[in-house]
Amino acid sequence: MKTLTILALAGTLTMPLLAQPTINDARGASVRVGIDRLEFAGVSSDHLNFKLFTHVTSFRNAKVKRVRFFGMRLGEIPFFIEPVEEQMQLKAGIDAAAPPIPVTIYFRDLDSLQTLEEAVKAGEVRVTGRARVELDLKLLERLAVGQWNGLADIALNGSLPVVVPGGEVGKSAAILAIRGAEKALPAASAALGELRGSHSFRARELNDLYRPWLVSAETRYALLINGRKVDISETWLGVRVSDDLVVLPNEAVEPWRYNPDVALALHSKDAQLIPEARELTIHFDGMTGDAPSLSNGGLRIERTTAAKESVLIQDDEKRVKVEVAKRQSNSNYALLRIAQNGAASGQAPAFSNQPAQQSFDHVGVFHATPGGKLEVIMMSAHARDGRIVLDSPVDDTALGSIVVGPDGIVGMVQDERSGMFLQSDLLQTGNPSGTGKHARR
Repeated sequence: MKTLTILALAGTLTMPLLAQPTINDARGASVRVGIDRLEFAGVSSDHLNFKLFTHVTSFRNAKVKRVRFFGMRLGEIPFFIEPVEEQMQLKAGIDAAAPPIPVTIYFRDLDSLQTLEEAVKAGEVRVTGRARVELDLKLLERLAVGQWNGLADIALNGSLPVVVPGGEVGKSAAILAIRGAEKALPAASAALGELRGSHSFRARELNDLYRPWLVSAETRYALLINGRKVDISETWLGVRVSDDLVVLPNEAVEPWRYNPDVALALHSKDAQLIPEARELTIHFDGMTGDAPSLSNGGLRIERTTAAKESVLIQDDEKRVKVEVAKRQSNSNYALLRIAQNGAASGQAPAFSNQPAQQSFDHVGVFHATPGGKLEVIMMSAHARDGRIVLDSPVDDTALGSIVVGPDGIVGMVQDERSGMFLQSDLLQTGNPSGTGKHARR
């Protein structure tokens, strides 16, 4: 697929695109994230490519393990960013530049390219979203800030200048280039409009067909550390494959098994899992009465599965090998039975009956917006080593979403870039949890 480089958009924020971190202790705020500039990288047949340049500042020496962004928007245009996985060693008060982050904006999310044209004319665009910074904190530091995972959840909101080299002449050329982008696509402008319309219709169609079957799940559990209870909560998506059967990532059912930090604490006996604090609750359209949960008997675990892997974790001055459940695995799924409050329809969502394809021109994936609404994301995908690889990243608000192909559901999202194929034999409950072909291993 040919990529045409059009222009460069660069600048620094007129207002600091910073946020108040949630990690604080007696010494004050811990970390902040700044967005420095957005560079336009090119256009292809169905999306625009950018690079986002950011920096992280800590108010004391610290190590950043990972930075994830979610709910990101340029104006009203949603865009998705791959997590920054490269570790950064921060010195107090000194900005550390993060590696450039690829940004994808799909034409399906634009009524036209007018938004980008106006951004160039006005010289700025508003950026909103959230950054989640995971710090490499020792056990006592996590307890001190009240955040077991060392997560700083940071709101981003500010105006990003759009600077085009060459003054007014360069700006005029950039505007012409944006207008010409549609003509540079494989189809003529009229055909592109029809394609956008079909994508929009496809997204609306998927929303109408599958949203009634989607569930949102909240997992809560607690650890006992040095006599102190530490509560942890996480959210996921899932799908009812029948009126009373739900499939979720197994990570939503047993998240402590997938978290290396928790696994290390449990392995070293520094922490204990509090069994009675475990809870899983689901919500879905048409639900009546109390939300089904493990504690109220509305949910029953039918089957959990998990492959295992060993990872090396830094523990003070030494590295320790810890066994965790593998996230990017076809074993990362669980089946739960709704015992009450299920909206019965006598139907089931459509699952694909085609063998795993090597590529998909378009698949639909759901994610939750910052306001809690479900949106459909359209993208291409391909199969590799028996798994689904998304050709564009999603964020953690899409974890557990179904992946919908041309003739039905083909899989489930398990991380920002990949998921498993959902096959009919995986959705049978003949074997109890912990035994049988698909049981925990």
